[in-house]
Amino acid sequence: MAANGDRCERCWGRSGLQVHAVEGGRAVTLCHACREETPRDPVVFREVFMRFSSTKELISHYDARDEQEALRKLCVERKLDYRSVIRGIESHGKPTAAGNGFQDFSRPFGYEIRDGGLAVRPVEARTVGLIFEMYLEGLGLAKICGVLNKKEIPTKTGKKWQSQTVANILRNPLYAGFVREKDGFRNGKHRAIVDKEAFSDVQVEMEQRIRRPDQKPESKLFREESKRGGGEKR
Repeated sequence: MAANGDRCERCWGRSGLQVHAVEGGRAVTLCHACREETPRDPVVFREVFMRFSSTKELISHYDARDEQEALRKLCVERKLDYRSVIRGIESHGKPTAAGNGFQDFSRPFGYEIRDGGLAVRPVEARTVGLIFEMYLEGLGLAKICGVLNKKEIPTKTGKKWQSQTVANILRNPLYAGFVREKDGFRNGKHRAIVDKEAFSDVQVEMEQRIRRPDQKPESKLFREESKRGGGEKR
């Protein structure tokens, strides 16, 4: 188990922390959600997964047109074999005809990377909307997981839903059309999946149920955004 006060070394979350052993490298502290997405290949884990939180970040970092160009530049910079890295990425999770390599374990549930930006995945977006609706109707995280698993709705990795995964979705401002910045949030260019007011209501409800002090600044921000209009409703 991770020590108190630690954070996930990938997303900086605090919940469900455990030390994750890495083949041929140092052990790292990860939250449950990041452990669920961890690629098996140690090079991909170290050079891609732990360095970049999303495909968009990877593409932006290397000023590339797409994921493939960014990965080629990464391999040149880090002196890695491109084909080996691609094989490591493709070995992640369940192999499917619709697999998207690094995108499959870095993209937010409900979205895919298209032309360097976020595009909505309709089926997953409906699940995101359902999660927010159920929470505002009074269902807890475990009960929401129960409903989703009973309906056999898969997570993006094809596994069963866990409370931490649902909590991460409910707390993610991306679904309300925002993107994180160093000092706060701004309106993103992607299409929102949930209404900003509904997102704000969920943050307040989570405070009341869980009483987590670290949620308060974020929920206050979104309440203020909702009052000001905070961008277009989608």
